Amino acid sequence: MFGVDWNDPQTLWLYITNLALGLVTLGCLVVLAYGVYLDLRERGRRRAEISGMDGELRAMLGGRAPGKSR
Repeated sequence: MFGVDWNDPQTLWLYITNLALGLVTLGCLVVLAYGVYLDLRERGRRRAEISGMDGELRAMLGGRAPGKSR
């Protein structure tokens, strides 16, 4: 299959090593993607939290923005 001589020990260990390295690389990519996902989710939560604080500040000021005069 795929032109591989499964009876040659050197070739067999080479393919086993390549498979193991491929799995490790894939695992690292999954961990990296999960870390990016968590970071983006946290940034979104912070943005929503800050947005909520802006609304509370506007309500406290009676709809007037700081620095503006009527």
